[in-house]
Amino acid sequence: MWDASAHLQLRLEVHVTLLTGPDVAAIWASVPAGSRLSYGSNPAPGQPIAQALDYTKAAEPASFVILRLAVATVDALHLGPYHRRAWFDRDDDWAGMWLAP
Repeated sequence: MWDASAHLQLRLEVHVTLLTGPDVAAIWASVPAGSRLSYGSNPAPGQPIAQALDYTKAAEPASFVILRLAVATVDALHLGPYHRRAWFDRDDDWAGMWLAP
């Protein structure tokens, strides 16, 4: 991630869990009907079609996935007049250490 106004670059290592089906049923139920149409099309996204509108949209709960991210490490680089870089690790209780930029 880059925040230009803060001159800050963050690189995160994350562990991702995919939640689907019964684990997301309650959240799927709260998605507005019009928005549900974004989770299903025929043919599948990226497939060739003859004309611009040769597809259909249909709400498909099986296509709805939630990504749960658990941050494991953060590599933070500040690119100001003096560059500074720090590393933080969940396994070290986020204690952090300085690194050469």
